[in-house]
Formats: sequence, C-alpha cells, structure tokens
Amino acid sequence: MFNCMRIERVWRGGKQANKESDSRPSPTLQPYLISAKNEIDSGVLGQIIGVQGIWALKKSSSYFDGIGEWRRNGESGGVVLINLIHELDLLQYLLGKITMVSAIGSKKTRGFDAEEGGAMILRFESGVVGTFLLSDTVPSPWNFEACTGENPTVPQVGKENGAGGFYRILGTRGGISVPDLTRWSYEVGEGEKAWNDELKKEEIQVNTEIEPFDEQIKHLVQVVKEGKKPVCSGEEGLSAMVVCEAVRVAMKSGEMVEIEGLNIVKRSSKHN
Repeated sequence: MFNCMRIERVWRGGKQANKESDSRPSPTLQPYLISAKNEIDSGVLGQIIGVQGIWALKKSSSYFDGIGEWRRNGESGGVVLINLIHELDLLQYLLGKITMVSAIGSKKTRGFDAEEGGAMILRFESGVVGTFLLSDTVPSPWNFEACTGENPTVPQVGKENGAGGFYRILGTRGGISVPDLTRWSYEVGEGEKAWNDELKKEEIQVNTEIEPFDEQIKHLVQVVKEGKKPVCSGEEGLSAMVVCEAVRVAMKSGEMVEIEGLNIVKRSSKHN
C-alpha cells in the first residue's frame, strides 16, 4: 500500500515516486489497457458516456488463514483495498479522475469483519458515469486476472470461451469491451444510424508481445538509474487509495461521497 507521508517527502525533495504493485503492473504497461486507451483517445467511440465494470472470483479459505489472517480484518483486509484498488487505478487511467462514489456492501459469507464485495456507482470528472460490481466469494471468469492471463496463479479463460470482458465502455459512436477489445458501432454512411440499424463488430489490435511484469521491472530500473519520469506516479497511486477510502465510507454511511482533489467529502444521499 502507499505511504502518504513517504510520497509527500518525495514530492518535497523534488524526486520521482513510482507506483509499484505486488500483483499488477501499471496500466500504461498493460497491452490490453494500452489498446483500450488508444481507442478512447482516438475519438472513434465518440463522447464517452458510461462504463460498466466487474471484478468477481472465489478466493480459497486458506487465503485468509495463517500469515493471511490480516485479510480478515476490516481495516487492513477486505476486497476493496486488496483488489478494487487496481480496478479503480485502471478506470482512472482510462477515463480520468473519479469524483463521486456511492456504494453498498454485499452479504458476508465468511464471518470475518472485512468486506467481501459490493455494488458501486461512480462519477468521473469528465462527466462519465459508471457502475461496478465486486465480489471475492463467487466462481466467475469476469475479472482482470482470468481474462488477461497475467497472473499465473489464476487460470486464463480464453476469448474463444465467450466470457467477454470485465469492462464495457460506451460512447456516442460506439462501445468496446475490455480485454477482448471488440468494438460495436454502426456503419458510417448517410443519415443518422440508430437502434433500427445493424451493429458492426470489429476486433481491435493488441500487441500481445508486451510482457507487463517484464516491462515494469525495466521501467523501474530506468526511473531509479536514469531518472526517467514514471509512467504511473505516486500521486496516481494515492488517488486510487483515496477512492477506495471513499468507497468504504460510502458502504458504512450509506451516503454519497464526493472527492475533491485528494480529500473526501460526505454528502446527502441525493444525487445531482
């Protein structure tokens, strides 16, 4: 996890802070996310309106035993800080800062204090809105690890098996799913295209030769030895932590929570 005081000391010293993760490289080094980001930034999807996301799988009971007992704790453990933080990092990379969160926790099945999942509504600074479903108690292929095959401890569910993506990003001219990177849109032609017209399906190219963890190590060496600017800064990591805290506050309070910079502000349950 990120140490806020350490990041502040780095900033004041005029040095670079590189965000490191124990389970996932920076999204800027991940081939599926690179292609998705290029698709969004190119404008081919039009104005981005919404995003739908899911991270769901079933963790073993041994994950919470022995040296993993800290994961049972409602403060240090829980699926929000352990797993959702990565999804929020990815979503902010793709769509910009999250400024509002509403959340409700899911039913607990293990008897521990730590949360096991929940449902969230997100609003981004750009005006994009989104929903996200989170659980670590259910068998599911709809998670980053199973869909990308990046984590060797989680078997990959291939695109040919039809699981689809863990994100759906919707724009005024088309939508894509991630990481299978299928684009759905209408044929360009005369007149307005809408629901009575047939959708066109296209496959977006991905550079699968990129090895994210290898690239992360190379980049870390470049940052430390050569002074290269980090592709994902400590501030970006801290921002994801702040959104996680906002999710937890929303789950406990039942209120809408706004984020102003790196500060959390509770609001009423009324959405603007």
